[in-house]
Amino acid sequence: MSSDDKNDQPTKISFLTKLKYLGKILKPKEKLALYTALSLFVLLLLGGSVRYYFSATKVVPAFGGEYTEGIPVNSAGTPKNINPILSIARPIDELISSVVFSALFTYDNEGQLKNDLVKDYNISDDGKKYTLHLKDNVLWHDGERLTAEDIVFTVQLLQDPNYNPSGIKEWNKETIKVSNPDEQTVIFELSEPYAPFLSKLTFGVLPKHLWSSISGDKFSLVELNLNPVGSGPFIFDEIKKNDRDEIISYKLIANKNYYGQKPYLNRLIFNFYANQEEVINAYNKKEINGFGLIKYDKISDFQNRQDTNLHSLNIPQYFTVLLNQGGSVPLADERVRQALRLATNRDEIIDKIFHGYAEKIYSPLIKPFIKEDFNYDSELTEYSPEKAIKLLEKAGWNIEKNSSVRTKEGSELKLQLVVSSTDDLLKTAEIIKEQWQKVGVAVEIVNSDNQLDIRQKYLNPRKFESLILGLQYSGNDPNLFFFWHSSGKKNPGLNFTLYDNKDVDKLLEESKKATSISDENKKYIEISKHLLKDSPAIFLYSPKYIYVLNSKIKGVEEKAIIKTGSRLNNLNNWYIKTKRIKK
Repeated sequence: MSSDDKNDQPTKISFLTKLKYLGKILKPKEKLALYTALSLFVLLLLGGSVRYYFSATKVVPAFGGEYTEGIPVNSAGTPKNINPILSIARPIDELISSVVFSALFTYDNEGQLKNDLVKDYNISDDGKKYTLHLKDNVLWHDGERLTAEDIVFTVQLLQDPNYNPSGIKEWNKETIKVSNPDEQTVIFELSEPYAPFLSKLTFGVLPKHLWSSISGDKFSLVELNLNPVGSGPFIFDEIKKNDRDEIISYKLIANKNYYGQKPYLNRLIFNFYANQEEVINAYNKKEINGFGLIKYDKISDFQNRQDTNLHSLNIPQYFTVLLNQGGSVPLADERVRQALRLATNRDEIIDKIFHGYAEKIYSPLIKPFIKEDFNYDSELTEYSPEKAIKLLEKAGWNIEKNSSVRTKEGSELKLQLVVSSTDDLLKTAEIIKEQWQKVGVAVEIVNSDNQLDIRQKYLNPRKFESLILGLQYSGNDPNLFFFWHSSGKKNPGLNFTLYDNKDVDKLLEESKKATSISDENKKYIEISKHLLKDSPAIFLYSPKYIYVLNSKIKGVEEKAIIKTGSRLNNLNNWYIKTKRIKK
Protein backbone atom coordinates (compact mmCIF):
# COMPACT_ATOMS: atom_id res chain seq x y z
CA MET A 1 0.00 0.00 0.00
CA SER A 2 1.38 3.47 -0.98
CA SER A 3 1.77 6.31 1.43
CA ASP A 4 -1.06 8.08 -0.33
CA ASP A 5 -3.31 5.11 0.28
CA LYS A 6 -2.41 5.17 3.98
CA ASN A 7 -3.34 8.81 4.19
CA ASP A 8 -6.74 7.97 2.71
CA GLN A 9 -7.55 5.57 5.64
CA PRO A 10 -10.00 7.01 8.27
CA THR A 11 -8.36 8.12 11.52
CA LYS A 12 -9.36 6.01 14.60
CA ILE A 13 -10.77 8.16 17.39
CA SER A 14 -11.12 6.85 20.99
CA PHE A 15 -14.50 6.70 22.73
CA LEU A 16 -13.49 9.37 25.23
CA THR A 17 -12.30 11.67 22.38
CA LYS A 18 -15.63 11.18 20.64
CA LEU A 19 -17.42 12.20 23.83
CA LYS A 20 -15.16 15.23 24.01
CA TYR A 21 -16.08 16.35 20.47
CA LEU A 22 -19.70 15.34 21.09
CA GLY A 23 -19.78 17.76 23.92
CA LYS A 24 -18.73 20.54 21.55
CA ILE A 25 -21.22 19.59 18.86
CA LEU A 26 -24.30 19.13 21.15
CA LYS A 27 -26.38 22.02 22.27
CA PRO A 28 -26.70 22.67 26.06
CA LYS A 29 -30.13 21.03 26.29
CA GLU A 30 -28.89 18.02 24.35
CA LYS A 31 -25.84 17.74 26.61
CA LEU A 32 -28.07 17.89 29.72
CA ALA A 33 -30.25 15.10 28.32
CA LEU A 34 -27.18 12.99 27.50
CA TYR A 35 -25.54 13.40 30.90
CA THR A 36 -28.85 12.73 32.65
CA ALA A 37 -29.26 9.52 30.67
CA LEU A 38 -25.70 8.44 31.48
CA SER A 39 -26.22 9.18 35.19
CA LEU A 40 -29.43 7.19 35.26
CA PHE A 41 -27.67 4.32 33.53
CA VAL A 42 -24.91 4.29 36.18
CA LEU A 43 -27.46 4.50 39.02
CA LEU A 44 -29.48 1.64 37.54
CA LEU A 45 -26.32 -0.40 37.19
CA LEU A 46 -25.36 0.28 40.81
CA GLY A 47 -28.92 -0.33 42.02
CA GLY A 48 -29.02 -3.64 40.23
CA SER A 49 -25.74 -4.65 41.79
CA VAL A 50 -26.96 -3.69 45.27
CA ARG A 51 -30.25 -5.56 44.75
CA TYR A 52 -28.36 -8.61 43.55
CA TYR A 53 -26.06 -8.43 46.58
CA PHE A 54 -28.99 -8.30 49.01
CA SER A 55 -30.98 -10.97 47.18
CA ALA A 56 -27.98 -13.30 47.00
CA THR A 57 -26.94 -12.87 50.64
CA LYS A 58 -28.54 -13.06 54.07
CA VAL A 59 -27.88 -11.52 57.48
CA VAL A 60 -26.49 -13.86 60.13
CA PRO A 61 -25.17 -13.34 63.66
CA ALA A 62 -21.51 -12.41 64.01
CA PHE A 63 -19.18 -12.76 66.98
CA GLY A 64 -18.51 -9.73 69.14
CA GLY A 65 -20.09 -7.30 71.58
CA GLU A 66 -21.07 -7.59 75.21
CA TYR A 67 -24.24 -7.80 77.27
CA THR A 68 -24.49 -6.05 80.65
CA GLU A 69 -27.36 -6.84 83.00
CA GLY A 70 -28.41 -4.78 86.01
CA ILE A 71 -29.09 -6.66 89.26
CA PRO A 72 -30.97 -5.19 92.27
CA VAL A 73 -29.07 -6.26 95.38
CA ASN A 74 -32.04 -5.91 97.72
CA SER A 75 -33.91 -8.73 95.97
CA ALA A 76 -31.22 -10.82 94.23
CA GLY A 77 -28.12 -10.31 96.37
CA THR A 78 -24.50 -10.26 95.22
CA PRO A 79 -22.41 -13.27 94.16
CA LYS A 80 -21.38 -15.55 97.00
CA ASN A 81 -21.52 -19.18 95.90
CA ILE A 82 -21.31 -19.69 92.14
CA ASN A 83 -21.71 -23.37 92.81
CA PRO A 84 -24.71 -25.33 91.48
CA ILE A 85 -25.23 -27.21 94.74
CA LEU A 86 -25.17 -24.09 96.92
CA SER A 87 -26.74 -21.58 94.53
CA ILE A 88 -30.38 -22.76 94.65
CA ALA A 89 -31.44 -20.39 97.45
CA ARG A 90 -29.67 -17.33 96.02
CA PRO A 91 -31.07 -15.86 92.76
CA ILE A 92 -27.86 -14.20 91.53
CA ASP A 93 -25.72 -17.26 92.31
CA GLU A 94 -28.17 -19.47 90.45
CA LEU A 95 -28.23 -17.09 87.47
CA ILE A 96 -24.45 -16.95 87.07
CA SER A 97 -24.10 -20.70 87.71
CA SER A 98 -26.45 -21.37 84.79
CA VAL A 99 -23.94 -19.94 82.28
CA VAL A 100 -20.75 -21.14 83.98
CA PHE A 101 -21.72 -24.78 84.53
CA SER A 102 -23.15 -27.40 82.19
CA ALA A 103 -25.85 -29.93 83.04
CA LEU A 104 -26.88 -33.29 81.68
CA PHE A 105 -30.10 -31.67 80.47
CA THR A 106 -31.30 -28.10 80.24
CA TYR A 107 -34.44 -26.32 78.98
CA ASP A 108 -35.18 -24.81 75.60
CA ASN A 109 -36.91 -21.49 74.97
CA GLU A 110 -40.35 -23.06 75.52
CA GLY A 111 -39.54 -24.67 78.85
CA GLN A 112 -39.06 -28.17 77.45
CA LEU A 113 -36.12 -30.43 78.25
CA LYS A 114 -33.25 -30.70 75.79
CA ASN A 115 -29.89 -32.46 75.88
CA ASP A 116 -26.90 -30.55 77.18
CA LEU A 117 -23.96 -32.78 78.12
CA VAL A 118 -25.93 -35.84 77.05
CA LYS A 119 -25.43 -37.09 73.50
CA ASP A 120 -28.16 -39.75 73.70
CA TYR A 121 -29.96 -41.84 76.30
CA ASN A 122 -32.38 -44.69 76.75
CA ILE A 123 -34.92 -45.62 79.41
CA SER A 124 -35.74 -49.20 80.34
CA ASP A 125 -39.25 -50.49 79.70
CA ASP A 126 -40.05 -50.47 83.42
CA GLY A 127 -38.96 -46.82 83.71
CA LYS A 128 -36.40 -47.56 86.42
CA LYS A 129 -33.10 -47.48 84.55
CA TYR A 130 -31.68 -44.50 82.66
CA THR A 131 -28.52 -44.96 80.59
CA LEU A 132 -26.90 -41.72 79.42
CA HIS A 133 -24.03 -41.33 76.95
CA LEU A 134 -22.06 -38.10 77.16
CA LYS A 135 -20.88 -35.87 74.33
CA ASP A 136 -17.25 -36.27 73.31
CA ASN A 137 -14.46 -33.78 73.95
CA VAL A 138 -16.19 -31.64 76.57
CA LEU A 139 -13.56 -29.56 78.40
CA TRP A 140 -13.54 -27.79 81.73
CA HIS A 141 -12.55 -24.14 81.61
CA ASP A 142 -9.06 -25.12 82.83
CA GLY A 143 -8.61 -27.46 79.86
CA GLU A 144 -9.19 -30.76 81.67
CA ARG A 145 -11.60 -33.26 80.10
CA LEU A 146 -15.10 -33.72 81.57
CA THR A 147 -16.02 -37.39 82.09
CA ALA A 148 -18.75 -39.52 83.63
CA GLU A 149 -16.73 -39.51 86.88
CA ASP A 150 -17.57 -35.82 87.28
CA ILE A 151 -21.29 -36.61 86.96
CA VAL A 152 -21.15 -39.40 89.55
CA PHE A 153 -19.07 -37.19 91.86
CA THR A 154 -21.62 -34.35 91.69
CA VAL A 155 -24.57 -36.70 92.35
CA GLN A 156 -22.74 -38.12 95.35
CA LEU A 157 -22.34 -34.59 96.71
CA LEU A 158 -26.07 -34.02 96.20
CA GLN A 159 -26.71 -37.20 98.22
CA ASP A 160 -24.35 -36.25 101.06
CA PRO A 161 -25.91 -34.20 103.91
CA ASN A 162 -22.49 -32.69 104.65
CA TYR A 163 -22.60 -30.95 101.28
CA ASN A 164 -26.32 -30.70 100.49
CA PRO A 165 -28.30 -30.80 103.75
CA SER A 166 -31.46 -29.24 102.30
CA GLY A 167 -31.73 -31.54 99.28
CA ILE A 168 -30.87 -34.91 100.78
CA LYS A 169 -34.48 -36.13 100.69
CA GLU A 170 -34.80 -35.35 96.99
CA TRP A 171 -31.57 -37.25 96.24
CA ASN A 172 -31.97 -40.21 98.59
CA LYS A 173 -29.19 -42.69 97.73
CA GLU A 174 -31.52 -45.58 98.55
CA THR A 175 -33.98 -44.61 95.83
CA ILE A 176 -31.49 -43.21 93.28
CA LYS A 177 -28.29 -45.11 92.53
CA VAL A 178 -25.68 -43.80 90.11
CA SER A 179 -22.69 -45.42 88.43
CA ASN A 180 -20.36 -44.97 85.46
CA PRO A 181 -19.27 -48.18 83.67
CA ASP A 182 -16.93 -46.09 81.49
CA GLU A 183 -15.81 -42.48 81.01
CA GLN A 184 -18.66 -41.59 78.67
CA THR A 185 -21.59 -43.46 80.25
CA VAL A 186 -23.70 -42.70 83.33
CA ILE A 187 -26.39 -45.06 84.65
CA PHE A 188 -29.17 -44.07 87.07
CA GLU A 189 -31.22 -46.82 88.70
CA LEU A 190 -34.44 -45.87 90.50
CA SER A 191 -36.35 -47.89 93.10
CA GLU A 192 -39.63 -46.84 91.45
CA PRO A 193 -40.47 -45.36 88.03
CA TYR A 194 -40.62 -41.58 88.00
CA ALA A 195 -41.65 -40.07 84.65
CA PRO A 196 -40.16 -36.57 85.20
CA PHE A 197 -36.80 -37.95 86.39
CA LEU A 198 -34.89 -36.32 83.53
CA SER A 199 -35.94 -32.90 84.85
CA LYS A 200 -33.95 -33.71 88.01
CA LEU A 201 -30.83 -34.01 85.87
CA THR A 202 -30.63 -30.28 85.20
CA PHE A 203 -28.17 -29.67 88.05
CA GLY A 204 -24.82 -28.09 87.19
CA VAL A 205 -21.88 -30.51 87.17
CA LEU A 206 -18.80 -29.82 89.32
CA PRO A 207 -15.22 -30.77 88.32
CA LYS A 208 -14.08 -33.67 90.49
CA HIS A 209 -10.39 -32.86 90.06
CA LEU A 210 -10.89 -29.47 91.79
CA TRP A 211 -13.52 -30.31 94.41
CA SER A 212 -12.79 -33.87 95.58
CA SER A 213 -10.29 -32.76 98.24
CA ILE A 214 -12.63 -30.18 99.81
CA SER A 215 -14.49 -31.28 102.95
CA GLY A 216 -18.10 -30.50 103.73
CA ASP A 217 -17.27 -27.86 106.36
CA LYS A 218 -15.13 -25.96 103.83
CA PHE A 219 -17.46 -26.48 100.87
CA SER A 220 -19.07 -23.04 101.03
CA LEU A 221 -15.90 -21.19 102.02
CA VAL A 222 -13.35 -21.90 99.29
CA GLU A 223 -12.33 -19.36 96.64
CA LEU A 224 -13.69 -21.61 93.87
CA ASN A 225 -17.17 -20.44 94.82
CA LEU A 226 -16.43 -16.93 93.58
CA ASN A 227 -13.85 -17.85 90.93
CA PRO A 228 -15.62 -20.91 89.53
CA VAL A 229 -14.37 -23.38 86.93
CA GLY A 230 -17.16 -24.93 84.90
CA SER A 231 -17.73 -26.25 81.39
CA GLY A 232 -20.50 -23.87 80.30
CA PRO A 233 -20.56 -21.19 77.58
CA PHE A 234 -19.02 -18.44 79.76
CA ILE A 235 -15.83 -18.34 81.81
CA PHE A 236 -15.22 -16.32 84.99
CA ASP A 237 -12.98 -13.32 84.29
CA GLU A 238 -12.94 -10.75 87.08
CA ILE A 239 -14.74 -9.19 90.05
CA LYS A 240 -14.80 -5.47 90.79
CA LYS A 241 -15.45 -4.13 94.29
CA ASN A 242 -15.99 -0.68 95.77
CA ASP A 243 -14.07 0.82 98.68
CA ARG A 244 -16.44 -0.95 101.11
CA ASP A 245 -15.39 -4.32 99.64
CA GLU A 246 -18.83 -4.77 98.07
CA ILE A 247 -19.08 -6.44 94.67
CA ILE A 248 -20.23 -3.92 92.08
CA SER A 249 -19.45 -5.89 88.92
CA TYR A 250 -18.95 -9.55 87.94
CA LYS A 251 -17.49 -10.20 84.50
CA LEU A 252 -17.39 -13.34 82.35
CA ILE A 253 -15.95 -13.99 78.89
CA ALA A 254 -17.05 -16.34 76.13
CA ASN A 255 -15.78 -19.92 76.21
CA LYS A 256 -14.14 -20.37 72.80
CA ASN A 257 -13.80 -24.12 73.48
CA TYR A 258 -17.47 -24.62 74.31
CA TYR A 259 -18.81 -27.92 72.97
CA GLY A 260 -22.16 -26.48 71.89
CA GLN A 261 -23.13 -23.34 70.00
CA LYS A 262 -20.29 -20.96 70.86
CA PRO A 263 -21.53 -17.67 72.31
CA TYR A 264 -21.74 -14.78 69.86
CA LEU A 265 -21.22 -12.28 72.67
CA ASN A 266 -17.62 -11.79 73.80
CA ARG A 267 -18.46 -10.70 77.32
CA LEU A 268 -21.22 -11.02 79.90
CA ILE A 269 -21.23 -8.50 82.75
CA PHE A 270 -23.44 -8.19 85.82
CA ASN A 271 -23.57 -4.74 87.46
CA PHE A 272 -25.04 -4.43 90.94
CA TYR A 273 -27.31 -1.66 92.24
CA ALA A 274 -29.07 -1.12 95.56
CA ASN A 275 -32.63 -1.59 94.22
CA GLN A 276 -34.71 -1.69 91.06
CA GLU A 277 -35.08 2.09 90.92
CA GLU A 278 -31.30 2.38 90.58
CA VAL A 279 -31.31 -0.42 87.98
CA ILE A 280 -33.87 1.49 85.92
CA ASN A 281 -31.80 4.69 86.20
CA ALA A 282 -28.74 2.76 85.00
CA TYR A 283 -30.72 1.44 82.03
CA ASN A 284 -31.88 4.94 81.11
CA LYS A 285 -28.25 6.11 81.25
CA LYS A 286 -27.27 3.16 79.00
CA GLU A 287 -24.95 1.73 81.64
CA ILE A 288 -26.66 -1.65 81.19
CA ASN A 289 -28.43 -3.44 78.32
CA GLY A 290 -31.17 -5.21 80.23
CA PHE A 291 -32.78 -6.30 83.50
CA GLY A 292 -35.69 -8.26 84.92
CA LEU A 293 -38.64 -6.02 85.74
CA ILE A 294 -40.04 -6.74 89.19
CA LYS A 295 -42.73 -4.06 89.45
CA TYR A 296 -45.56 -4.49 86.95
CA ASP A 297 -46.71 -0.89 87.33
CA LYS A 298 -43.46 0.17 85.62
CA ILE A 299 -44.21 -1.72 82.39
CA SER A 300 -45.84 1.28 80.69
CA ASP A 301 -42.56 3.21 81.02
CA PHE A 302 -40.92 0.85 78.53
CA GLN A 303 -43.74 -0.28 76.22
CA ASN A 304 -43.36 2.38 73.54
CA ARG A 305 -39.63 3.01 73.60
CA GLN A 306 -37.85 2.57 70.28
CA ASP A 307 -34.65 1.45 71.99
CA THR A 308 -36.32 -1.24 74.08
CA ASN A 309 -37.94 -4.64 73.65
CA LEU A 310 -40.15 -6.13 76.36
CA HIS A 311 -39.99 -9.91 76.57
CA SER A 312 -42.90 -11.54 78.39
CA LEU A 313 -41.94 -15.03 79.55
CA ASN A 314 -44.14 -17.79 80.96
CA ILE A 315 -42.88 -19.29 84.19
CA PRO A 316 -44.22 -22.43 85.98
CA GLN A 317 -45.44 -20.57 89.03
CA TYR A 318 -49.06 -19.98 89.96
CA PHE A 319 -51.27 -18.56 92.68
CA THR A 320 -54.39 -20.10 94.10
CA VAL A 321 -56.92 -19.54 96.86
CA LEU A 322 -56.98 -22.66 99.03
CA LEU A 323 -60.42 -23.45 100.46
CA ASN A 324 -60.13 -25.51 103.63
CA GLN A 325 -63.06 -27.91 103.80
CA GLY A 326 -62.19 -28.89 107.35
CA GLY A 327 -61.61 -25.37 108.61
CA SER A 328 -64.97 -23.88 107.67
CA VAL A 329 -68.54 -25.22 107.81
CA PRO A 330 -69.65 -23.28 104.70
CA LEU A 331 -66.62 -24.45 102.69
CA ALA A 332 -67.44 -28.09 103.42
CA ASP A 333 -70.34 -27.57 100.99
CA GLU A 334 -69.20 -28.03 97.39
CA ARG A 335 -71.86 -25.57 96.20
CA VAL A 336 -70.35 -22.76 98.28
CA ARG A 337 -66.88 -23.44 96.91
CA GLN A 338 -68.23 -23.52 93.36
CA ALA A 339 -70.06 -20.24 93.98
CA LEU A 340 -66.85 -18.58 95.11
CA ARG A 341 -65.16 -19.83 91.95
CA LEU A 342 -67.95 -18.35 89.82
CA ALA A 343 -67.72 -15.05 91.72
CA THR A 344 -63.97 -14.67 91.10
CA ASN A 345 -63.09 -12.45 88.14
CA ARG A 346 -59.55 -13.35 87.12
CA ASP A 347 -59.51 -10.79 84.30
CA GLU A 348 -60.02 -7.94 86.75
CA ILE A 349 -57.16 -9.17 88.94
CA ILE A 350 -54.78 -9.59 86.01
CA ASP A 351 -55.63 -6.20 84.47
CA LYS A 352 -55.39 -4.22 87.70
CA ILE A 353 -52.30 -5.84 89.21
CA PHE A 354 -50.29 -7.28 86.32
CA HIS A 355 -51.42 -4.90 83.56
CA GLY A 356 -52.30 -7.94 81.46
CA TYR A 357 -48.96 -9.72 81.98
CA ALA A 358 -50.26 -12.90 83.58
CA GLU A 359 -52.06 -16.03 82.38
CA LYS A 360 -55.51 -16.97 83.63
CA ILE A 361 -55.50 -20.48 85.02
CA TYR A 362 -58.29 -22.83 86.13
CA SER A 363 -56.10 -25.65 87.42
CA PRO A 364 -52.43 -26.24 88.29
CA LEU A 365 -51.66 -26.89 84.62
CA ILE A 366 -49.84 -24.12 82.77
CA LYS A 367 -48.94 -23.91 79.08
CA PRO A 368 -46.44 -24.40 77.48
CA PHE A 369 -44.99 -26.54 80.28
CA ILE A 370 -47.77 -29.08 79.81
CA LYS A 371 -47.51 -29.75 76.08
CA GLU A 372 -50.64 -31.85 75.71
CA ASP A 373 -53.82 -29.92 74.90
CA PHE A 374 -56.24 -29.44 77.74
CA ASN A 375 -59.57 -27.66 77.56
CA TYR A 376 -62.28 -27.32 80.15
CA ASP A 377 -66.06 -27.06 80.04
CA SER A 378 -66.88 -23.37 79.61
CA GLU A 379 -69.45 -23.60 82.42
CA LEU A 380 -66.62 -24.44 84.81
CA THR A 381 -64.39 -21.56 83.71
CA GLU A 382 -66.90 -18.71 83.37
CA TYR A 383 -67.21 -15.70 85.61
CA SER A 384 -70.86 -15.41 86.60
CA PRO A 385 -71.90 -13.66 89.84
CA GLU A 386 -75.52 -14.42 88.89
CA LYS A 387 -74.90 -18.17 88.89
CA ALA A 388 -72.88 -17.82 92.09
CA ILE A 389 -75.87 -16.18 93.81
CA LYS A 390 -78.19 -18.97 92.67
CA LEU A 391 -75.84 -21.65 93.98
CA LEU A 392 -75.54 -19.91 97.36
CA GLU A 393 -79.30 -19.62 97.62
CA LYS A 394 -79.65 -23.29 96.69
CA ALA A 395 -77.22 -24.08 99.52
CA GLY A 396 -79.48 -22.17 101.92
CA TRP A 397 -77.49 -18.95 102.19
CA ASN A 398 -79.81 -15.96 101.79
CA ILE A 399 -79.66 -12.19 102.30
CA GLU A 400 -82.09 -10.71 104.77
CA LYS A 401 -83.52 -7.22 104.44
CA ASN A 402 -81.16 -4.38 105.30
CA SER A 403 -78.17 -6.71 105.14
CA SER A 404 -75.42 -7.27 102.57
CA VAL A 405 -74.17 -10.55 104.05
CA ARG A 406 -75.81 -13.93 103.53
CA THR A 407 -76.94 -15.95 106.52
CA LYS A 408 -78.07 -19.49 107.17
CA GLU A 409 -79.67 -20.63 110.41
CA GLY A 410 -78.43 -17.50 112.15
CA SER A 411 -74.82 -17.74 110.97
CA GLU A 412 -73.23 -15.22 108.62
CA LEU A 413 -71.37 -16.34 105.51
CA LYS A 414 -68.06 -14.82 106.55
CA LEU A 415 -64.59 -16.09 105.62
CA GLN A 416 -61.07 -15.25 106.69
CA LEU A 417 -58.62 -14.87 103.80
CA VAL A 418 -54.99 -15.31 104.85
CA VAL A 419 -52.37 -13.70 102.63
CA SER A 420 -48.69 -12.81 102.63
CA SER A 421 -47.94 -9.08 103.00
CA THR A 422 -46.47 -8.59 99.53
CA ASP A 423 -47.93 -5.86 97.33
CA ASP A 424 -49.30 -8.07 94.55
CA LEU A 425 -50.86 -10.61 96.92
CA LEU A 426 -52.43 -7.97 99.16
CA LYS A 427 -53.94 -6.29 96.09
CA THR A 428 -55.19 -9.69 94.92
CA ALA A 429 -56.82 -10.28 98.30
CA GLU A 430 -58.51 -6.86 98.24
CA ILE A 431 -59.97 -7.46 94.77
CA ILE A 432 -61.22 -10.94 95.74
CA LYS A 433 -62.79 -9.47 98.86
CA GLU A 434 -64.72 -6.95 96.77
CA GLN A 435 -65.79 -9.63 94.27
CA TRP A 436 -67.04 -12.05 96.93
CA GLN A 437 -68.82 -9.29 98.83
CA LYS A 438 -70.89 -8.59 95.69
CA VAL A 439 -72.49 -12.03 96.04
CA GLY A 440 -73.03 -11.65 99.78
CA VAL A 441 -69.88 -13.23 101.23
CA ALA A 442 -68.11 -11.19 103.91
CA VAL A 443 -64.31 -11.41 103.87
CA GLU A 444 -61.79 -10.57 106.58
CA ILE A 445 -58.23 -10.28 105.26
CA VAL A 446 -55.54 -11.60 107.60
CA ASN A 447 -52.04 -10.71 106.38
CA SER A 448 -48.64 -11.82 107.56
CA ASP A 449 -45.23 -10.52 106.51
CA ASN A 450 -43.60 -13.80 107.45
CA GLN A 451 -43.82 -16.81 105.12
CA LEU A 452 -42.63 -19.13 107.87
CA ASP A 453 -45.42 -17.82 110.11
CA ILE A 454 -48.00 -18.64 107.43
CA ARG A 455 -46.60 -22.15 107.13
CA GLN A 456 -46.41 -22.85 110.86
CA LYS A 457 -49.49 -20.99 112.05
CA TYR A 458 -51.97 -21.72 109.26
CA LEU A 459 -50.87 -24.33 106.71
CA ASN A 460 -49.25 -27.06 108.81
CA PRO A 461 -52.04 -27.24 111.43
CA ARG A 462 -54.69 -26.64 108.69
CA LYS A 463 -56.07 -23.74 110.75
CA PHE A 464 -57.37 -21.42 108.07
CA GLU A 465 -60.53 -20.94 106.04
CA SER A 466 -59.14 -19.55 102.82
CA LEU A 467 -55.53 -18.70 101.99
CA ILE A 468 -53.71 -17.33 98.93
CA LEU A 469 -50.69 -19.49 98.17
CA GLY A 470 -48.04 -19.36 95.47
CA LEU A 471 -46.72 -22.67 94.14
CA GLN A 472 -43.81 -23.54 91.86
CA TYR A 473 -43.36 -26.53 89.57
CA SER A 474 -40.48 -28.91 90.09
CA GLY A 475 -38.72 -28.27 86.80
CA ASN A 476 -41.62 -28.45 84.34
CA ASP A 477 -43.62 -30.94 86.42
CA PRO A 478 -46.48 -29.66 88.64
CA ASN A 479 -46.04 -32.42 91.28
CA LEU A 480 -49.78 -32.84 91.81
CA PHE A 481 -49.49 -35.96 93.98
CA PHE A 482 -48.15 -34.16 97.03
CA PHE A 483 -50.81 -31.44 97.07
CA TRP A 484 -53.93 -33.40 96.20
CA HIS A 485 -53.59 -37.04 97.28
CA SER A 486 -55.64 -37.82 100.40
CA SER A 487 -52.60 -39.39 102.07
CA GLY A 488 -51.20 -35.86 102.49
CA LYS A 489 -54.10 -34.46 104.51
CA LYS A 490 -52.15 -34.53 107.76
CA ASN A 491 -48.94 -32.63 108.45
CA PRO A 492 -46.20 -33.03 107.14
CA GLY A 493 -48.29 -33.77 104.02
CA LEU A 494 -49.07 -30.91 101.64
CA ASN A 495 -52.79 -31.50 101.06
CA PHE A 496 -53.65 -28.30 102.93
CA THR A 497 -57.32 -28.19 101.84
CA LEU A 498 -58.07 -31.74 103.14
CA TYR A 499 -59.23 -32.68 99.66
CA ASP A 500 -60.36 -36.29 99.36
CA ASN A 501 -61.48 -37.81 96.08
CA LYS A 502 -60.94 -41.54 95.47
CA ASP A 503 -60.94 -41.13 91.68
CA VAL A 504 -58.27 -38.44 91.95
CA ASP A 505 -56.22 -40.60 94.34
CA LYS A 506 -56.25 -43.40 91.77
CA LEU A 507 -55.22 -41.08 88.94
CA LEU A 508 -52.45 -39.61 91.07
CA GLU A 509 -51.11 -43.05 91.91
CA GLU A 510 -51.17 -43.98 88.23
CA SER A 511 -49.36 -40.74 87.33
CA LYS A 512 -46.52 -41.65 89.70
CA LYS A 513 -46.05 -44.96 87.89
CA ALA A 514 -46.14 -43.45 84.40
CA THR A 515 -43.06 -44.23 82.34
CA SER A 516 -43.33 -41.19 80.06
CA ILE A 517 -44.08 -37.50 80.47
CA SER A 518 -46.89 -37.76 77.93
CA ASP A 519 -48.66 -40.51 79.90
CA GLU A 520 -48.17 -38.60 83.13
CA ASN A 521 -49.59 -35.40 81.62
CA LYS A 522 -52.69 -37.23 80.38
CA LYS A 523 -53.37 -38.30 83.97
CA TYR A 524 -52.74 -34.72 85.14
CA ILE A 525 -55.32 -33.41 82.70
CA GLU A 526 -57.97 -35.79 84.08
CA ILE A 527 -57.03 -34.79 87.63
CA SER A 528 -57.28 -31.10 86.78
CA LYS A 529 -60.87 -31.56 85.55
CA HIS A 530 -61.83 -33.06 88.90
CA LEU A 531 -60.13 -30.20 90.75
CA LEU A 532 -61.99 -27.64 88.71
CA LYS A 533 -65.36 -29.25 89.38
CA ASP A 534 -64.77 -30.02 93.07
CA SER A 535 -63.17 -26.62 93.72
CA PRO A 536 -60.92 -27.38 96.71
CA ALA A 537 -59.07 -24.29 95.49
CA ILE A 538 -59.66 -21.41 93.10
CA PHE A 539 -56.73 -21.25 90.69
CA LEU A 540 -56.13 -17.62 89.78
CA TYR A 541 -53.16 -16.71 87.62
CA SER A 542 -49.60 -17.42 86.57
CA PRO A 543 -47.62 -14.13 86.43
CA LYS A 544 -45.22 -13.60 83.55
CA TYR A 545 -41.60 -12.67 83.96
CA ILE A 546 -40.85 -9.37 82.23
CA TYR A 547 -37.42 -8.96 80.69
CA VAL A 548 -36.43 -5.45 79.57
CA LEU A 549 -33.74 -5.55 76.87
CA ASN A 550 -32.11 -2.97 74.64
CA SER A 551 -33.34 -3.47 71.07
CA LYS A 552 -29.78 -4.02 69.81
CA ILE A 553 -29.79 -7.40 71.59
CA LYS A 554 -30.95 -9.93 69.00
CA GLY A 555 -31.59 -13.67 68.98
CA VAL A 556 -33.74 -13.60 72.13
CA GLU A 557 -36.36 -16.25 71.39
CA GLU A 558 -37.32 -17.23 74.94
CA LYS A 559 -41.04 -17.78 75.45
CA ALA A 560 -40.84 -19.62 78.75
CA ILE A 561 -38.30 -20.14 81.53
CA ILE A 562 -38.36 -22.68 84.35
CA LYS A 563 -37.29 -20.13 86.96
CA THR A 564 -35.81 -16.65 86.96
CA GLY A 565 -32.35 -18.12 87.58
CA SER A 566 -32.50 -19.95 84.26
CA ARG A 567 -33.39 -16.97 82.08
CA LEU A 568 -29.94 -17.00 80.44
CA ASN A 569 -30.03 -20.69 79.51
CA ASN A 570 -29.98 -19.81 75.80
CA LEU A 571 -27.68 -16.80 76.07
CA ASN A 572 -25.20 -18.32 73.61
CA ASN A 573 -27.77 -17.61 70.86
CA TRP A 574 -28.01 -13.88 71.68
CA TYR A 575 -26.04 -11.49 69.48
CA ILE A 576 -25.42 -7.83 68.70
CA LYS A 577 -23.20 -7.83 65.61
CA THR A 578 -24.21 -9.22 62.20
CA LYS A 579 -22.67 -10.01 58.82
CA ARG A 580 -23.92 -11.01 55.37
CA ILE A 581 -23.13 -14.37 53.76
CA LYS A 582 -24.17 -16.07 50.53
CA LYS A 583 -27.53 -17.80 50.66
